[in-house]
Amino acid sequence: MKKIDIHIHTSKDSGHKINGQELINKDQMIKSMAKRGVDKSVLMSSSAKESDLLSNDELRQICQDSDRFYYMSMVDFEKDIYEQLKREKDLGSIGVGELVYNKPFNSPEIFELLEAAESLEMPVLFHMSPQIGKYYGVYDLKGLLYLEEALNRFKNLIFIGHSQAFWCEISKYDDNDPSYRDSYPEGPVVEGRIGELMRKYPNLYADLSANSGANAIMRDKDYGISFIKEFSDRLFFGTDTYNKDQEFPLDAYLEKLGQDGLIEKEELEKIYYKNFERVFKIKEKQGC
Repeated sequence: MKKIDIHIHTSKDSGHKINGQELINKDQMIKSMAKRGVDKSVLMSSSAKESDLLSNDELRQICQDSDRFYYMSMVDFEKDIYEQLKREKDLGSIGVGELVYNKPFNSPEIFELLEAAESLEMPVLFHMSPQIGKYYGVYDLKGLLYLEEALNRFKNLIFIGHSQAFWCEISKYDDNDPSYRDSYPEGPVVEGRIGELMRKYPNLYADLSANSGANAIMRDKDYGISFIKEFSDRLFFGTDTYNKDQEFPLDAYLEKLGQDGLIEKEELEKIYYKNFERVFKIKEKQGC
């Protein structure tokens, strides 16, 4: 089955590190994708500054060198946000991501960015943070109240949720400690805010990448299956790969659910590639 990975991090050249580990380079990533049966992947940007690692410019060069990649871009809040995003879109960027600025989700700066993205029809993939400082990512309260404010205000913008603090909300919980929201909760799911918000706001989508997405789907098999069935048209397959030795269990888990007849082939196709092609209007784009 065709597979598009919505979330990876890779550099043009070798010799770089991220999170204390060697960052996988473009050629290594292409080999990894072939091994995992991934046709194309989406590069996440870390900066709008040309000299920075994993900048918009570096990712664009990777896309120009290989048709196996798409890229999302970031902005510099010190410059005109709309003009930056328009330029990036014109040059081939398919969205905004990975949005990791450690500001409240409903802050004026983030709302200005979301407004520009909405007007340019550029989906936003965000990394949620459980607090300001210590953790990276856009900050929200327990219960995703700021996210709901944004969903309601920017109804024509596609939001794509990601990270521990986002996926923690798949279930109700009592712990208010930020470290809990940054963890991988275990045990049965008692439906939480993600299901509620996805029913209420059709512009909320979810990125299944990393251990956060995998844990949310796999921690309670019955709920995970029901969640996939209900929201199969708004879930994206991803890995969050940044190191050549990383392994992610969700891919094999999804395939096994399909083999056992617990989810339909059509549902898997949506998650693996059809949702991506539909939302990002990929057949209409010429790429980088």
